[in-house]
Amino acid sequence: MNEQPKSKNNLSNMLVGSFVLIMILLICVCGIAYVLRDDTIPLSSLNYNDPAPGFFEIRSNMDNMTEVQWEEYKEKIVIGKTALNWKGYVKEVSQESSNLYEIRIDMDPPNADTIADLFFKTSDDRAKFLQKGQLIVFSGRISSVVEVFSNQFMRLENAEINY
Repeated sequence: MNEQPKSKNNLSNMLVGSFVLIMILLICVCGIAYVLRDDTIPLSSLNYNDPAPGFFEIRSNMDNMTEVQWEEYKEKIVIGKTALNWKGYVKEVSQESSNLYEIRIDMDPPNADTIADLFFKTSDDRAKFLQKGQLIVFSGRISSVVEVFSNQFMRLENAEINY
């Protein structure tokens, strides 16, 4: 008689665990989809007089600030500022259309077991010749920053490859 309630309890725990796992995956996918969206209005040019802090400074602040502090910092100090001559490693290049490429950049060295941190689109045909792990220099306007499970994902617009 005691087996029946225990079995139902195990089933209930499995269902709750599955639900939590699905919700975590959904949050992760939605966060990444938010960063990867491309609904920003392009600017005519980059504002080199309004530089953003460095990538690793931004990452450190995300890790060390409370949620309230981070949101205020992100909106006032990061979003809309220019990532000026940042260096990162090519993680992947995909072709969006005949003259548009999306470049995914890992800001950590290529031997680190990490994922792409930064995304931008460019019509620069040199993008098709980039190699995985290649160090490049780039600039662009920061249009979004999202944190998903302590990982920072950033999107640039009006990006330029400076090599």
